[in-house]
Amino acid sequence: MFLGTQPVKFKESPREIERRMLEALAGDINKHIRQNVKIFERTIRQVIPDWIREQPEIQSLLTHGVPNSLAAQFGIEPGKAEPAVGKIIAVILNGIEINVLDVNSKLEGGVEFSINPNIIRDLTGTREGIVYTDKGTELDWLDWLLNLGDTTIITNYHYTPSADGRSGGGTMSRGDVWRVPPQFAGTEDNNFITRAFENRESDISNLLGQIFR
Repeated sequence: MFLGTQPVKFKESPREIERRMLEALAGDINKHIRQNVKIFERTIRQVIPDWIREQPEIQSLLTHGVPNSLAAQFGIEPGKAEPAVGKIIAVILNGIEINVLDVNSKLEGGVEFSINPNIIRDLTGTREGIVYTDKGTELDWLDWLLNLGDTTIITNYHYTPSADGRSGGGTMSRGDVWRVPPQFAGTEDNNFITRAFENRESDISNLLGQIFR
């Protein structure tokens, strides 16, 4: 006598079974995400200041007394760049929206950052983003850095690196022209703020892993 079990027969194809399993798993993941999304948003906002400060433009602004740095070329006095950077970070945090996307049946998800277009306007013209020449002329260096790209900004003068000037890193000399150095130049759609959020997939993945583990 043969004792055994009858073979199990599935009506669905292997592909259909896989699809159903992935859908079920995605549903569980999305439920977990929604339960923890506020924690994730708070965590992201805690690391955004680091992302901003990592940008070459910010590093160069905070480098005092060093010829060819942005602080030197903008004529920013020692101690004046840090408040400006703090203002930049505060405005960004106030004007950014974070949206955690649902995972689909392929277990693909993501995070969207929506930056209020008024951020640039709110930053330019602020006290922290302006320096004054010895003659009292107002120079909105933050507007230059965020909006004007590599277009000529000052004519008949060029930057001369030295240990002199308000910044201790150089002065403006007569002749030629001056623009924001190309490696730092930014426009409204492509500047150090927008670049701070690019290529952050691994950072976000690590944060999601820590929170939703």
